[in-house]
Amino acid sequence: MNDLRYAFRLLLKNPGFTAVAVLTLALGIGANTAIFGLINAALLRELPFPDSEQLTVVWADNPSLRLGMTQIPPANADVAAWREQSQSFAKLAAFAPRTADLADGGDPERVGAAGVTAGFFETLGVTPLLGRTLAPDEEAPGGPPVALISHGLWQRRFGGDPALLGKGISINGDKRTVIGILPPEFDFPRGAEWPAHFPFAGRTEVWVPLAYRALNDGTGWSNWQSREERGLVVIGRVKPGASLRQAQAEMDAYAAREAKDHPDSHQGWILKLVPLREQMAGKSSNALLILFAAVGLLLLIACVNVANLLLARGVARQQEMAVRAALGAGRGRLMRQLLTECLVLAVLGSGLGLLVAEGCLKTFLALNPVTLSRLDEASLDLAALGFAAFMALVTSAVFGVVPALQTARFDLRKSLYEGGRGGDGAVRERVRGWLVATEVALALVLLTSAGLMVRSFLRVQAVQPGFRSDSVLVFDLQLPNARYPNDAAQAAFFQQLTARLDFLPAAGWR
Repeated sequence: MNDLRYAFRLLLKNPGFTAVAVLTLALGIGANTAIFGLINAALLRELPFPDSEQLTVVWADNPSLRLGMTQIPPANADVAAWREQSQSFAKLAAFAPRTADLADGGDPERVGAAGVTAGFFETLGVTPLLGRTLAPDEEAPGGPPVALISHGLWQRRFGGDPALLGKGISINGDKRTVIGILPPEFDFPRGAEWPAHFPFAGRTEVWVPLAYRALNDGTGWSNWQSREERGLVVIGRVKPGASLRQAQAEMDAYAAREAKDHPDSHQGWILKLVPLREQMAGKSSNALLILFAAVGLLLLIACVNVANLLLARGVARQQEMAVRAALGAGRGRLMRQLLTECLVLAVLGSGLGLLVAEGCLKTFLALNPVTLSRLDEASLDLAALGFAAFMALVTSAVFGVVPALQTARFDLRKSLYEGGRGGDGAVRERVRGWLVATEVALALVLLTSAGLMVRSFLRVQAVQPGFRSDSVLVFDLQLPNARYPNDAAQAAFFQQLTARLDFLPAAGWR
């Protein structure tokens, strides 16, 4: 406590030095804490599903086709076979991205939706807050028109009315009975966690039966017998006694067997399992790790900067150290005092750094136009606070040890008689020179990397798409099946639409 009181007293007597050192550390620690908050949300935090390590996504790939994609949905027939025959999975479910146009409870609104098979929520281990999940007979075409909605949609659009359960709402022009309200924390699937060819609309707020036909009845509707259709994402829960390696071996054997039995549709196709945690991290993991390395360099530069300040301050304190040594303080005692001062600086820098981190996170979330992975869940939680405390200890050691060693190392007789100007001045200057050289080297690495990234970004922005994109608008339409049940009706609608758009004042709209 005496060391702490003395450290605070000294820092208050030198407000200029203290402000510069604390602000420098706050920027470094704050940036690192903010990026750690993002990494924790996207990569480290447990998924909100029980035994989430057992969940995996099944993808197909065909390297010989060079499609430019490595995550392609399996064939519909494969999904149906796995659901009936798999030995490694306790449960298997599939879903496909959709959108839902809502007409009840307020102004018309389009939200993200998903068509899911029966057992989808059981595979994830999710229990509705109210109501129930899908029954097997509701999965088939022509089954009862039902839907489950998210807690957020229930609160926002229907005022959290429990009486909504069992009532019908208009979804894409069809009346569907609401049979379940999902828990507040349930938000699956999300758009950015899946390949670009899955047009998810950010968050999913409506879940409806997938309604694939068992047979190809010639209607053109998707069916479970098709070996050409590939539009489903498959989620599997590995059995407690099985491993991911065993499940992958089963899939490899299945792919080899299908390639032999059905070469026209399965030759060259392989199957691979991706843990759901890895899938939900999306493409953000590499970018976050690069950012973490960059802010790590920034923190090192801050530490070297503060170490230089402490070395310069140590010159002025040389006679003070000599007097304290003459009064009986050993070198270890002096080192403890100096490191305590460094720890106080680091703690103050971490405290201010938390404010910097909070500002960085709010800015990122405000500028983030889509839900990337789980980054919107980033916050200064206990893990982030623990990380900031850990950074305080590490940084105090990084920037404090060398200056403390140099300040506590002196010739007592020369320091007392020569006012602290003798002794190890040459050694001190060499150490400061090394620190400056290290700081310049780190800054050059950071600036060069940042320059390369900016240059790459500008080049991407300057790529010509091959057409004039100015004054061009793009929009999409989803026609309700109730009013446009077949291709002919939909084609007629678009013909009428284009004919009417031709009469708009803006010429050349197409």
